[in-house]
Amino acid sequence: MPQSTSVVKVIPGVPSSTWVEPQEVLKDMHPPFRDRITSFVATLPWEKIEQLATSHREGKIACTVNREKYTWGMFSLVLELIFEDGVAWVIRLRMPPGSIRWLENRGRFEEQVLVSEHATMQLVRERTTIPVPALIAWSSTSDNPIGVPFVIQEAIVGYRPWQVGVAFDDKVDVENEKFRRYIRQLADFHLQLSQIRFKQLGSVLLDGKGGYEIGPVAQWQRGPYTSGLAYYSYLASRMAKIASLGEPPKTPKERQDRLKRFFTAWLYRTAIVHVANSDDGRGPFPLAHNDLHMGNTIVDEDGNILAVLDWDHAHTVPVERFSSPSWSFGALPYTSQPVTAERAKLFHSFLVELEPKYYPTPTTVSGKTFSELHASTEGCIAAVIGAHLESSGCDFSFAGDLYKLVFGEEADVAVEWKRIVAAPLFKSWMEGMKRMKDTKI
Repeated sequence: MPQSTSVVKVIPGVPSSTWVEPQEVLKDMHPPFRDRITSFVATLPWEKIEQLATSHREGKIACTVNREKYTWGMFSLVLELIFEDGVAWVIRLRMPPGSIRWLENRGRFEEQVLVSEHATMQLVRERTTIPVPALIAWSSTSDNPIGVPFVIQEAIVGYRPWQVGVAFDDKVDVENEKFRRYIRQLADFHLQLSQIRFKQLGSVLLDGKGGYEIGPVAQWQRGPYTSGLAYYSYLASRMAKIASLGEPPKTPKERQDRLKRFFTAWLYRTAIVHVANSDDGRGPFPLAHNDLHMGNTIVDEDGNILAVLDWDHAHTVPVERFSSPSWSFGALPYTSQPVTAERAKLFHSFLVELEPKYYPTPTTVSGKTFSELHASTEGCIAAVIGAHLESSGCDFSFAGDLYKLVFGEEADVAVEWKRIVAAPLFKSWMEGMKRMKDTKI
């Protein structure tokens, strides 16, 4: 049933004032994704949503849902709730997967994800200054008056970073004051999260005693783990399982694509040897957002971050993986993309500047600072593994940078992958992995 908390905050303006008109975005979307959104919107019980919001307002003030303007992420539709006294909230509604198969797989543990997200947001609000929207009410199941899992939270009136000139496009102006301010805040938030540590690897849950505990990683319902080795070993098995999915190939291209998927899974398994037994592999393990990119932040006109959104991927991770918070800010040498490298260097410079504020001396078991880990080979490898741990296709296009990290700067995956997959040992390994097709991940 819905859970209710807290505090109503009157704010000027409304969130939708900076939202893009939905039809402008929908018209250019891939049909399965567009149809998933439009069919969900067409079935919404608007009046029941309004009644639900009113029931959580002190004084039972009437509410209207903005039916014309809405926004969305990969998993949730976001609607604006406007009360008669001018207070604005937003409600996030979990969308069904539609015809998108990999979303169906990701949604199997939806209830556990929402339960953990609620606990994580509460924990981060308690222990950091990271701006996280206050939760007002939530339901992790469809057993509620509107028949859809939902989260009602305070409205944050602001902009997406790219709307105010903080853009991750083909060029990075590292001297741009607004851009620097934005990246510096992300580095600060990253270091604040590093101070929230647990003895296990998994998702945050309320322990029923006013505190927090670690449970299984919500998206997979595996764990909790007590070592980096166990965590990375599961990821390697998961990648092999993903590679084995699908119908047997019928054409030469399909056979080559499948070989590339298995090669990518093999490469990930090979790479974890470099990180799984580190000095920091027994914890404690820091809490990571795991999806920290521009689309999950709201800023003001000057690039100051007003909110960090979408904590549904958050869980504690090995220290090496934590060192690079997302693909957008990956470790220094781990990408062949110059723009990403420039962002990473700027992020790294702020880590170096800010880290002494939080850690006068290193607190990791290895004795390394988080900025040192960010620039280390181990940090780079863990970042690549982490960034694609939920890849729906063992994407070969990401294998090049990881291959260089494991086998050296001169290694050329475009040439050498064919030699590796032709080896008898690889063929034997691949046959074993094919038998994983019917196992659960």
